[in-house]
Amino acid sequence: MHPPLTLHRDPMCAEKVVKRKVNFEESKKLRERLQALRKENAEAEA
Repeated sequence: MHPPLTLHRDPMCAEKVVKRKVNFEESKKLRERLQALRKENAEAEA
């Protein structure tokens, strides 16, 4: 394994980082949408 903070030109690692960032952004959006839905449901039931 390589130390995490070295800048190296490994395309596989670069793709993995990009994918992880995309996944992070997607999950953040999904979570926000879920919270909004939950809020709407709570207001509808109240």
